[in-house]
Parts: sequence; structure tokens; C-alpha cells
Amino acid sequence: MLPQCENAAVRSISREVDLAWLAGIIDGEGCLSLDLKLAGNGKPYLSAKVRVINTDVRMIQKCARVYIDLNVVFYYSIHRRTQAHYKDQTAIIVSAS
Repeated sequence: MLPQCENAAVRSISREVDLAWLAGIIDGEGCLSLDLKLAGNGKPYLSAKVRVINTDVRMIQKCARVYIDLNVVFYYSIHRRTQAHYKDQTAIIVSAS
């Protein structure tokens, strides 16, 4: 990891690199979905989600750092595996609702 720089142009490039990295992760490891839900009054609506799931927690942590820098609200989900030869998976999810 490179040291932080106070130069605005360098910070801008670093942010662009982080966004490009996140776009690649979402493209390769992610899932974009629309869920049909019912509101309290019974009216249907669509809820968008962006989900990245992986066994490497470091990758999920880096996604979280990029989201935090962008002020994006997210949450985690852990998928425990019952069979010993499978690793647990961690998901980071951005949801519209």
C-alpha cells in the first residue's frame, strides 16, 4: 500500500484506481439483482442490490474501504459452510431498501 499523499491530483488518481478495481470485482465476483417486494400498503416495488461474495475476507474489507470513501451504506452477511472442505463465504451488500 502506498503512503497517503496530500496532492489532490494524486488522490484523484488513487480514487479512480480504487473505483476501477471495485468495478472489476463486481464484474467478476459480484451479483446485481432486482427483487420484487411488497410495501406496507401492499403495493409492489423493486429493490436493487449489489452483492460481492468471496472466501477472502481481505477482498471484502477492501470493498468496504472503497464504499466508506464513497459514503455508500452497506452490510455484511456470512455464509457458514457445513462441510469441512468448503470455506465460509463473506458477502458485502449494498441495497436500495
